[in-house]
Amino acid sequence: MIRRLLLAAIIVALAIGVGACYGDQERDYSWFLKQLYDLDALTRLEPGNTCAQASSYDRASKYDAATGQYINWSANGDAGQYISVDPQTGEALMADLKGPGCIFRIWSANPQGKIRFYLDGATKPSYEYDFAQLFLGNIYPFVVPMVWNRAKMIDHLDRGGNPASDCFLPIPYAKSCRVTADKAHGQYYHVGYQTYAPGTKVVTFHLPLSDKEKAALEIVRAKWLACGEDPQRSAKSEVTRKTITVAPGATGVLADLKGPGHVRAFSAKIVDRDVLQNRSVLLRFYWDGSAAPSVDTPFSEFFGESYGNPNYKSLPLGFTDGMGYCYWRMPYQKSAKLTAVNQGSKPVKIEYTILTDATAGKDELYFHAKWRRDKISSVFEYPMVEATGRGNFVGDALFVDNVLGGWWGEGDEKSYVDGEKFPSMFGTGSEDYFGDAWGIHYFVNPTHGCPNSHDRIQCCYRWHISDHIPFTKSLRFTIENYAAFADVKNDYSSVAYWYQPEQASDFFTSTSLSDRAPLPSVIVGGATEAESAVREPDGAIAEIAGDEFSMGKALKLAGPRDTSYRIPINVAQAGKCVIEAYSKPGVAAPVEMTVQGKPVAPKVQMPAGINTITIRKTTDADVTIDYFTVKLFVNLVKEWVVVGPFPNPDTKTSLATDYGPEDGVDLAKSYTGKGGAEVKWQTAKSGVDGILDFTAVFTDHENAVTYAAVIVTSPDDRKTDLLLGSDDGVRVWLNGKEVWNNPVDRGVSIDEDRVTVEIKKGDNVLIFKVAQGAGGWGLAARVEDPDETLTYSVPK
Repeated sequence: MIRRLLLAAIIVALAIGVGACYGDQERDYSWFLKQLYDLDALTRLEPGNTCAQASSYDRASKYDAATGQYINWSANGDAGQYISVDPQTGEALMADLKGPGCIFRIWSANPQGKIRFYLDGATKPSYEYDFAQLFLGNIYPFVVPMVWNRAKMIDHLDRGGNPASDCFLPIPYAKSCRVTADKAHGQYYHVGYQTYAPGTKVVTFHLPLSDKEKAALEIVRAKWLACGEDPQRSAKSEVTRKTITVAPGATGVLADLKGPGHVRAFSAKIVDRDVLQNRSVLLRFYWDGSAAPSVDTPFSEFFGESYGNPNYKSLPLGFTDGMGYCYWRMPYQKSAKLTAVNQGSKPVKIEYTILTDATAGKDELYFHAKWRRDKISSVFEYPMVEATGRGNFVGDALFVDNVLGGWWGEGDEKSYVDGEKFPSMFGTGSEDYFGDAWGIHYFVNPTHGCPNSHDRIQCCYRWHISDHIPFTKSLRFTIENYAAFADVKNDYSSVAYWYQPEQASDFFTSTSLSDRAPLPSVIVGGATEAESAVREPDGAIAEIAGDEFSMGKALKLAGPRDTSYRIPINVAQAGKCVIEAYSKPGVAAPVEMTVQGKPVAPKVQMPAGINTITIRKTTDADVTIDYFTVKLFVNLVKEWVVVGPFPNPDTKTSLATDYGPEDGVDLAKSYTGKGGAEVKWQTAKSGVDGILDFTAVFTDHENAVTYAAVIVTSPDDRKTDLLLGSDDGVRVWLNGKEVWNNPVDRGVSIDEDRVTVEIKKGDNVLIFKVAQGAGGWGLAARVEDPDETLTYSVPK
């Protein structure tokens, strides 16, 4: 069906001349639609063309030109940030664009209310749409696949679910475009656009589309639905198919071409490969006799994938049945040399196909694709590319080994073009840049996706085709890395794709095979690795290796029962600590531990700094020690009663709405919950991390509110602190009196909020009201109690 649709669209294109060269001619809507798949055009620079983005980034982030300092550069309050809000109408300005130009991308994590477009100075909206409906494919010409909504397209839900939404339908304007929200709804949003040189003739977006424009739209739809095929196939291409075997330490020549010409398509497959082989084989391509490669990446990463190679199809790159394909155009004037370098210990068999043509324009730029890695990434702004000269940035792939699992953290993308100090593209989060929201999950689209996502590994791509980023002097493109602030750093690697003259310079360096080796399969966060800590005077100790161990290593302790060993362990904060030893992750080691002669179990008072722990074997058999953990004892609430879910149209509104349970806990009472359902109080338990996960309690956990309650029993009257963390906003009542109200959008973190409260002697009732948008939903709480005299129980 897709092939028939594509063939019909091509026939229409030939009839109406969509493929014609526009040059200085007027740019009509057909021209803008073609930009969505025009890979041929990316090899040339267009004078005066720029690319930027308006977004809801936290306005607390600023650059002080007087001091050269960045202020609040890690600020992360990225929702509901607008250029201005009309004090009379409440209308919020999201983007104020000067033309000639074109909007090529609109994204939101929580589209609400109406979105309005004021074109070419209009004082009334030229077009107005329900913001959430704009992405569902029901409003022509905002059709699938140029619009995408995760809840509908992936989760197949008409309501609820993750509302991550993208629109790539072009909205051109000759003079200006103002984009607004009818009210300041607290949206997360991006508006990506290109601006052209003054005098460029642009036909402003107008509806209804003409027959010619409708036909051009169908061409784009057909090409985007046919990912895996060249969107601009040339009838003059010459096809070369070969299989070669590259010996260890050798370089195999895939092609040695004479110019001028293009490599229009390249596909390749390593036969019987594994992950290490993927990174042991480097693809290195050279243009016009250059001594340094313009393409220098591990094999799989060149095709936008790593850590396992699932099938996926995007417009320029993809993998199908282990065969990677690439449609980025690679022009050369005199020669092109494509090689595969085998730095591994085994021969590598490579099957490949190359399509070339015999033409190349004198003004075309060279294709670049280069890989880099921060194995223990401690840089807050992880750089994907830094280059000087002129060129077009056309995309990137990011491969994150999130060693502790779960979500690898917010991180705004930033593009610094031609030496600018404040980025012209300033995003709102890593997942937002790649087109998702509320964490990153599996999805595959023509220009953005995450084809490999599980608890620890995420591979994401974003291709800048219609919204490619031109630069004339320099480019620095980064993405924030919040794990840089954590004790355990993540492994970041990436490939950047861009066009640039060969003589231009970049910051990439060659890597060895050891530099590219994947991290161990098991890494325990916050652990003290036994192999680096244990000291034993008699030498009855040996280091052993194994994938089942944290960091791939452990220690084997020999000697008879009662043999003792010493461990220096750093205690970050003085207090009562829980210290545990493990033979492998999750398995306690058969040893006893003391500090200064005192048993450490179940907890022990420790000063801050380096402390020496003595461990004693309790068996004559050899004992394996993988790692130790030291955690400050935190007495979080473990058992609750909860009731919900209730509706959450808006976090601030829902926290203010009394749904009934805040009057007190009556286990026999029922309430009207979300969608009219009857809900009652029920018991629930926190996880081993002390966090109450509402998504495990309630089936309907999107755009919802719940209440959670616990009884705190005290032997006396006291003033102390209530510590809590929530996802998202939270209100708290103590004995019927409100003590806290924090309407935020955030993930749950232990002890994030601190509230001074007065606890009375006897039973005290705490009721928490927690709002939820999308993604995670949880609560953690405790009352500060250094003497451990308070007790928690559930209301009965």
